Amino acid sequence: MAWLHQNQEWVKVNVSVDAGVAELVLILSAFTELRTYSSCEEGNKADGSVTFYYGKEKEEDSWKDLANFVLGFLGPRLAQEISDRASLSIIVPPSGDPYAVLWVRKGGMTKTINTLKALYDEFSN
Repeated sequence: MAWLHQNQEWVKVNVSVDAGVAELVLILSAFTELRTYSSCEEGNKADGSVTFYYGKEKEEDSWKDLANFVLGFLGPRLAQEISDRASLSIIVPPSGDPYAVLWVRKGGMTKTINTLKALYDEFSN
């Protein structure tokens, strides 16, 4: 199966996710270099969370792309627009492959999604 060893590219695919975070996953996935990794509709403390990578995969300094996107663009804008309805963190696991997690607090999903849609339009232009 030689085709398994060809160069690979990321593509957007259909996958089942918890209903409460489906639209959040969809809008985050619209950002060109953002790759969602996992998502979860939470219980009492939050509406949900989405884990994602950002930047070119397998590049040694892809963490810079993630940091610039999260700390230089997305984080400050979310804080400005939705205050404490959501939080965003960068995690550096032992594997050294940093990722971000967006947690949306109870009652903040609609506002967060609408803000992300506006930010996507701004980011894309």
